[in-house]
Amino acid sequence: MGTESSSAASEYKRIFAVLEDGTTEAEVVKKAVGEALRCGAHLRFGYVAHGEALPLGESLKDFAEEETRRIGGLVEAQVAALDPAGDLDGGELEVIPYGGECCVQIDEAVGTANGQMAEELIEPFCPDLVLCGLPKGSRLTRFLKSNTYRYLKRNLHCPVLGVS
Repeated sequence: MGTESSSAASEYKRIFAVLEDGTTEAEVVKKAVGEALRCGAHLRFGYVAHGEALPLGESLKDFAEEETRRIGGLVEAQVAALDPAGDLDGGELEVIPYGGECCVQIDEAVGTANGQMAEELIEPFCPDLVLCGLPKGSRLTRFLKSNTYRYLKRNLHCPVLGVS
């Protein structure tokens, strides 16, 4: 499921690209835009604003809005460079705040950030393909970091393609 044949790829109509803070963001955007243009698919990006990175004294809502502007600017610039003709269908970015285990008040417990991403952003979109960055670093680093790719591959009912 991690790699798909070109005949299966031409059937993708909805592609969801998971963005995370890390070294694979640019590669995920590039691969997602390329696949969406090649297949004529609708593309959507998703990002979870992790409260663990919340500056002291800032509300989770304000932090999420700031992250939306920051990551949105990066995505917009990359999409414009990769698709100068403007042929891309979609390309919208959805950002959700996640309080996690830090000392931030949130309305309800949501489980893990990966679970929230899947339930609130990916599943309602009903994608035919999900693209997600693969963690980089040593085996220990990859083990200690949350592995979004593995979580999504185990829990989604569509192909999940890892991008490095």
